Amino acid sequence: MTSSSTKTTHLPADVKVLLHRLRWWIRWYVLADGLSGILIALGSAFWVGLAIDWLFEPSPPIRVAALVAVAILVLVIACRLIGRRIRVPFPDSSLALLIERKHGSFRESLLTAVEFAQPDASISASRIMLGQTVDQARSLINSVRLARIFNFRPLVIRLAAVGFLIASVVVFGLLKSAAFDFWLRRIALTEALWPRRVALAVDGFLVNVAGRRVECIAQDDTYDLTVRASLEDAHQAPAEVEIRYRMKDGQRGRDILKQIGLAIPGRDTEQIYQYKFKNIASDLDFDIIGGDDRIDDLHLDVVDRPNLANMRFHCAYPAYMDRPKETLDITGTMSIPEGATLELVAEATKPLIEARLYTADSSDDQVLHFSAQEDGRDVSFLLPPIGDDTVFLISLTDRDGVRTRDPIRVAIAITQDTPPEVAVRLHGIGMAVTPDARIPFTGTITDPRYAMDRCWFVLQAGPKDPQTIPFSAIVDGQQEIRVNEVLDARMIDANTKQRVLELTPGEQLVIRVMASDRYDLTERAHEGSSQPFTLDIVTPDQLRALLEQRELSLRQRFEALIDKTTDTRRLLELLYTDEQSVHERHQFRMIAAQQNMAQVAQEILGIAESFDLIQSELINNRVDTPEMLDRLHNDIAEPLRQIALQQIPNLQKHLDMVQLTMDRREDGTNELKVGVAMTDDILVAMRQVLDKMTELENFNEVLDLIRRMIEDQETLNEKTKKRQREQLRKL
Repeated sequence: MTSSSTKTTHLPADVKVLLHRLRWWIRWYVLADGLSGILIALGSAFWVGLAIDWLFEPSPPIRVAALVAVAILVLVIACRLIGRRIRVPFPDSSLALLIERKHGSFRESLLTAVEFAQPDASISASRIMLGQTVDQARSLINSVRLARIFNFRPLVIRLAAVGFLIASVVVFGLLKSAAFDFWLRRIALTEALWPRRVALAVDGFLVNVAGRRVECIAQDDTYDLTVRASLEDAHQAPAEVEIRYRMKDGQRGRDILKQIGLAIPGRDTEQIYQYKFKNIASDLDFDIIGGDDRIDDLHLDVVDRPNLANMRFHCAYPAYMDRPKETLDITGTMSIPEGATLELVAEATKPLIEARLYTADSSDDQVLHFSAQEDGRDVSFLLPPIGDDTVFLISLTDRDGVRTRDPIRVAIAITQDTPPEVAVRLHGIGMAVTPDARIPFTGTITDPRYAMDRCWFVLQAGPKDPQTIPFSAIVDGQQEIRVNEVLDARMIDANTKQRVLELTPGEQLVIRVMASDRYDLTERAHEGSSQPFTLDIVTPDQLRALLEQRELSLRQRFEALIDKTTDTRRLLELLYTDEQSVHERHQFRMIAAQQNMAQVAQEILGIAESFDLIQSELINNRVDTPEMLDRLHNDIAEPLRQIALQQIPNLQKHLDMVQLTMDRREDGTNELKVGVAMTDDILVAMRQVLDKMTELENFNEVLDLIRRMIEDQETLNEKTKKRQREQLRKL
């Protein structure tokens, strides 16, 4: 009969030794695994850091940050793989269970022995059975192989990796001692850069305030990238240079730069490569790689082009124009008076660093520079004096370095000062004048843009020197003058008390009307001139003879008009006497009658005006008499106007009424008879005027007879005087 006991048993010494050995094996495994992990991390950091440093050559602060990151990584690995695992307690029961799993021959005898040896274990089995179990476990201790418990494969792989990394570092140090030493110097935070066989440099791309290497270009513009490979200091040109770019939308690409020429070491200092970006629409990032060198993180930023808005001219007009300063908005080609001073002002759409004004055919540039402290938007150019039409060009450069694609054009058309326009004519005088004549002029003198300074006459009589006579009207800066000036041959010089004009019959008098403006940009003002008026100087008798010839011509014209009016009367009479005429013939005759009377009225008015002119010439030449003026005006000119402006229009109205009657095919005989009677009245009035013209002609014949008698008397007197002189000489 077995007995039970509640006392614990003691674990045999050989079992304790086995468990102790296993515990130390585990700790050594953990230590080896952790150390291998740390060495792998350090070796990997060595090579990864070497690659990154060789490719990108980070600055010392970045390298310090990388070293700190490696130290933190090593510390984390040490804590996780060594510190935390090596301090884990390993109970005897756990170790026994681990041995049991790898050695099935124990059949849980080792685990049972360990559990019943625990201080808190209570034994319910018989002591004999427990002793047998312990003895069984002790008998198998010598067969335990602790190495079977561990999986050494991961550790071996790690140790192999550690060995490979250590060997690679050693080989690198032996074969590339210079690079190894330089890498150690880089780890020690030297600022020296890696020595390379290829040394690339790119034009432009300055570092901005954000630390980015940026070049700004305008949208849809083309950019020429230039890369230079140095051939100095034992550097060599790469076989090709590659660009790798990234667009804003995520699209990527790469291309090969074009080699420009073939540089020869010793002769050339660099090899140039170029690449053309075409029509860039959005921001672009790219890297340049050639040989063992590369340039990373270059940026092309797309920005707007600079432009000018609210462009104006501050225009100061020349003094002779007497106009205040004016501000002119620039729209298209600007018309500017000659001699004006211009200041061009505008507002830039972006802050500028430079604004340049020049002309296409001149090397003289006017350049404005703007500092970073200035706003850089207000542009102001004082233009040089402009004598001819000019096109100014303005190019802008903004603070992004972007220039205007095409220069801004400002076209100026210079309005040259033109002489005043003199449009005058003789008024009330013919082309023949007496020595006592008054010569009236009428018309306008205009200078629509500039003010006039003075107006005058220039006269030359025969071979005498030209004479200048100023206008009687005051000329003081008007832009238009209504001319009503009279040159009087009897005018007296206030100083000499003599006639200003000494006119001799038989000579010619040439008159010009002159005007000048206030133009003062040259030594002489601009002068305008009328056409020359050439007048024959005649005696009063000669003038009357000329006028009589004109009167005769006018009377002959008037007689022809009487005949035409008589023919018109016959046409009207035929309309009601010719009963066989068809309607179309009536129409033709009526139209012919109306046209005849319209022409007669116009011709009569012209004759009346001609008689008025004769009357004016008599007055202005001072050869008139009250009788002559009365006949010309009251007996001829006024009756002619009465006929042309009243009687004939009344007849025309009556004929229009007859025409309507004929169109309605009604009997218009009575109306036609009235029209014939009205025509008879007109003929009576015309013949009365013709009688006055004939009386005037008879009067002129009497005057002509008197003139011949006077001429004969003067001839006789001359002959008498001549004979008397001859007789005196004989005595």
